Amino acid sequence: MRTELTMKPLRDIIDNYQIPELQRLVDNGHIISMVEDQKSEYDKYKSFSMLQSFTIAYIVEEKKGYILDGQHRVEAYSRLKREGYDIDNILVPIVKYNVGSIEEVNEYFKKINKHSPIKPILNLVAVEKIILQCLVDRFTTNYFKGDYSDSIVGNVEKNYQCPHISLNDLGKHIKARNIVGKLGNSNKTDKDLFNYILSVNDYLESISAHQLDPTYTKRFEKCKNKKEKERCNNVCYLGVFKNYEWLDLALHALINSLDISNIGMRFFQDVLVKNDRKTIPYELKKRVWHKYNNNDMIGKCYVCDKKLDIKDMECGHIIAHALGGEMTLNNLQPTCKTCNRDMGVMNLNEYKQLFK
Repeated sequence: MRTELTMKPLRDIIDNYQIPELQRLVDNGHIISMVEDQKSEYDKYKSFSMLQSFTIAYIVEEKKGYILDGQHRVEAYSRLKREGYDIDNILVPIVKYNVGSIEEVNEYFKKINKHSPIKPILNLVAVEKIILQCLVDRFTTNYFKGDYSDSIVGNVEKNYQCPHISLNDLGKHIKARNIVGKLGNSNKTDKDLFNYILSVNDYLESISAHQLDPTYTKRFEKCKNKKEKERCNNVCYLGVFKNYEWLDLALHALINSLDISNIGMRFFQDVLVKNDRKTIPYELKKRVWHKYNNNDMIGKCYVCDKKLDIKDMECGHIIAHALGGEMTLNNLQPTCKTCNRDMGVMNLNEYKQLFK
């Protein structure tokens, strides 16, 4: 039978069924609320009321089951069990789809969660998802909005206004930076990177009282006000910089074993005060243009492939100036003004991956 409706004890669900890789992020605030609600229910009636059905996709040949709907309830019951509550033999209804492959599991998951306000995680590996989850756990969804989903382009707003950060856009930037490969090559972990991100946030807090620039002063104030308004435990200053400069700084410092407090000021001064940089000589600009567009006067942007006139081109750094990139032919590519502005201090070749 393709679809079955059965009753099973919670112990079987917790012990025998997995969460699919594309499952949405866990909302820990919601889970804590669920746990407290069930404790109150149990104190009054000696029973639990969270008995809605769980939806399972079961790959018959592999004998593996995946939870499609009920992730937060499983986590809530797991926490209750760890606190000593006897939940093992509570019977709950199970809707089970018997399927033949992980692809069918994913299809059912998408169908079931299509209208959920919290979109599922798609196309992220475990390490990338853990980084997002850690940020949400630390700063809550009051700062980090939406969930990463690359299936419906444009349905999730790309650029949230400070202090908010789009999880959709951040997820894409994490993947484009090949963070998994970089952590592996430097023998670092997702926890190491998260701790460096927290160090960047702490550094931003330390300079938040200084008058950097009217625009940035207002952004710092918005970050502080969000904490007070929503009663968050921690202020998140990361949204002050729109192009994820904080992510590049944390990754650069981690891989090179640098102290954020020692390099932060020079880095952010470089990001903020671009007018103090040396002008790229005209002859070098011409050589940058011709290495990509040959001798044509009309060519295209190295990043987005849009039509570009030589007189309108800008030189984008492959390795950003703020991260030690040099003004050399090998480190420059012809870009349009928009791409050169929007990539921030991201590696130019990695930024290009966002257009694929």
